[in-house]
Amino acid sequence: MKIFIDTSAFYAMFDIDDALHTKSIKLLNKIPDTSQLFTSSEVIGETLTLLSMRIGKSKAVEIFKDILIYVETIMIDIEIFNNSLERFVSIKSKNISFVDCTSFAICEKFKMDFVFGFDKDFEKEGFNLFQL
Repeated sequence: MKIFIDTSAFYAMFDIDDALHTKSIKLLNKIPDTSQLFTSSEVIGETLTLLSMRIGKSKAVEIFKDILIYVETIMIDIEIFNNSLERFVSIKSKNISFVDCTSFAICEKFKMDFVFGFDKDFEKEGFNLFQL
């Protein structure tokens, strides 16, 4: 099973004050050991920035040093970038970020089975959220 991890899941896992913290930990513990875990360079950048601003930079760096051992990072290439840009332009909602569009493009290109995250826009774009 291939699972893409979104910023919303990473953040909820590591900020104990986040409303979705408990749910994220339960979901994390439900992931089968045989699963392949993926994220993107953009998600890492977004998550590090968010964690740094909310819980401190040193804690953010410490967390990611530990977690990235278990998660394969997909780097954004020109194909993914162009697909993301097309998606960003075509999606009418102002609440879609360019990083979301890169995640959609990656999930499509690498045929992810599930997205571990709490952003309902993944479902709107046709991807399956990993759920309890």
